[in-house]
Amino acid sequence: MKFRNLIFVVMIMIISSQSYAVFHKISELPFYNFVSWIEIDNDLAIIGVDEPEGNPNWNLGFIDISNPEDPVIIEEYHDFHRVNNIAIKDSVAFIADDNSLKLIDYNDLNNIMINTYYSDTGVNFIDIDNDYAVFVYDGGFTLINVSNAFSPQEIIFVPTGFNIRRAKIIENSLYLLVDDGIKIYDISQIDDPLLLGQYTDDFFILNSFEIYDNKAYIAGWEGLFLVDISDPADPHLIGSNHNIVTPSNISIQDGILYVCDFLYGFSMFDIEDFNDLVLINTYSTPRATVHYATQDEILYLIDWSYGLQVVNMDENANPYEVYRYFDEFSYVEGLEYTDDYIYYADMLDGLGIYERTNPEEPIYLTGDEMGTSIIYDDDIVYLSYRTGSSFSVGIKIYDVSIPEFPELLNTIMTDNYQTRKIGDYLIFKNGIYSIKVLDVSNPNNPTYVSSIINDYHVVSYQIKNNLLFANIHDSYDNINGIEIYDISDITNPESISFISLDYEVFDLNIFEDVLYAGYYNLGWYGSASGYFIIDFSNPLNPIVVNEFYVHSLNNRGVGFGSLCCNLSGTDLVIADNRSNRILTYDATDITNPILQDEFRWNLQTSSIDFDGENLILNNWVNGITELDWNQFLSVNELPIINKDIFLTNFPNPFNPETKISFSVTQNSDFVNLDIYNIRGQKVDQLEITNYELGINEVTWDAKKFASGIYMYQLKVDGKAIASKKCLLLK
Repeated sequence: MKFRNLIFVVMIMIISSQSYAVFHKISELPFYNFVSWIEIDNDLAIIGVDEPEGNPNWNLGFIDISNPEDPVIIEEYHDFHRVNNIAIKDSVAFIADDNSLKLIDYNDLNNIMINTYYSDTGVNFIDIDNDYAVFVYDGGFTLINVSNAFSPQEIIFVPTGFNIRRAKIIENSLYLLVDDGIKIYDISQIDDPLLLGQYTDDFFILNSFEIYDNKAYIAGWEGLFLVDISDPADPHLIGSNHNIVTPSNISIQDGILYVCDFLYGFSMFDIEDFNDLVLINTYSTPRATVHYATQDEILYLIDWSYGLQVVNMDENANPYEVYRYFDEFSYVEGLEYTDDYIYYADMLDGLGIYERTNPEEPIYLTGDEMGTSIIYDDDIVYLSYRTGSSFSVGIKIYDVSIPEFPELLNTIMTDNYQTRKIGDYLIFKNGIYSIKVLDVSNPNNPTYVSSIINDYHVVSYQIKNNLLFANIHDSYDNINGIEIYDISDITNPESISFISLDYEVFDLNIFEDVLYAGYYNLGWYGSASGYFIIDFSNPLNPIVVNEFYVHSLNNRGVGFGSLCCNLSGTDLVIADNRSNRILTYDATDITNPILQDEFRWNLQTSSIDFDGENLILNNWVNGITELDWNQFLSVNELPIINKDIFLTNFPNPFNPETKISFSVTQNSDFVNLDIYNIRGQKVDQLEITNYELGINEVTWDAKKFASGIYMYQLKVDGKAIASKKCLLLK
């Protein structure tokens, strides 16, 4: 079972489903650590970190989750190594890390005690079943009696000739996940384990496993494998499913498979038919989902490089969703739409077409190439694609006047990666350094017109008013910026200016005479994403007139936070994939957008389009979504605006403190500022004991609160007289 073509395999995730619900985030708690594990005990979450000891930040944390919308760190520990997993019994946490097995007695949170039980070797995993536990490591396992959880007694140490990744005790059986499969032991005589049988193969990397209904579900970086263990002496493979690509953790409850996929997030599947798993729910974390826990219909997800995501599992939590188009998407690279149809480029199936009144399944899929971008113009579709064993690159031109039966008009074999169309001309990136122009006035016979050749890498480009804006990047010479070309004579493009920028730009959007250049500034312990706002009313002299963060350097960032945006009237919408949210701004002044609201949105979004009262989002592997824009805007109450009362805060965004300035116009018995979260729940109150008539100032310290939008409301004698919003970014 060899590991083949991972680069292309990881881009394909086929799931049979007609309709599924989507979870939505209610809070988060970003960390500065690579988190690895979570266990929940009532209102307490214990989180471990996948980092060596000596890191300046904690590597084991106790989190109060009594209010899931506001998780709070109540205790931190710095004396662990890499935490591989955590098991709990009787308010004692067993911590398996790379140095030892440690026990933490937290029966009294005011007097937490740590005991090093087994300290001379690293522990890969620990599992507890009633009064017995097993911990495993490279080269052996140990069975222990945990009837007294804080004083466990070793029963037997069993050296092995193989490394053990994970273990599970179920009654009188011990199951071990090893590098090349699974081994089964009889432990009815707990002090004399007996190897009954094993199943091994040439697996690439195995990460997790689950025992359910006399079967072992084994998860690795080639998919999911099903082993019949009804006869423990003769385990044998009965199925494999390669549509789940990189599962890091799995579990099964009541016939539902829960999957943490390192690349594609968290998903739930009906496993009645192992070969045709039915997707029930899904959630995409900002980076890499590694573990989860649930309690009271709340999902607690661990994102490896971001932190904790707290998610509402109620499928009715998204009232503004109109349609979700999803049927065996591999990766939607681009979409176009009319009143009646959606046309999209699918990384597995090429050209796909949906009827917008029927989101259940596409009416057409070519199925013979990897679609990479798409242009629709007057019943003609231009599909950029790759195909064949050598991944030949080209453009296919379709007549889609009858959407159920598109007609292929022409195929052009050319290296292309991004396509635009103006008038009769098709413009596309050709390789790394050039942009090519074709005349497609006759789609059956495209002809070459001209090329733009640049000395540096052309990342992307946009076109407006006979101007082409090319995003230029060269890491070797540290060059980042926008080069502007005059293409009024398309046969002779001319470079007319260049504006240098501080960071690499990856998203270009043009609104009026303003360019929004989305960037990321990536560091090992922090990343920032935002937009440069560039005025090109004089294209010979473009000027950066503003810059704003969408998320700040304070978030851990081993992966960049991609952004995309669009404008409708004065409403600017930005999808921030680093923080799983959609932000709305008042862009009355297009050069100075003002943040209005934040919406939890778990799907990784690559494009935003407005269509009347609907918002159309391309969610990559999670398909295409239409949202009711009016409901979307009205999810949260608007702040109270009182022009006679001065109320503001600085800085905004802030972390963790901001100064709130306010005016008092008359003597009152009681003045206070109430702080509300995005759902309108009061989370803090600032009492103003000494105030003066006129302008006053008070500091709000929000270090115990999660990142997000908050509303602060000024009250005088119990009556709300003004309120505004602020943004906490950690």
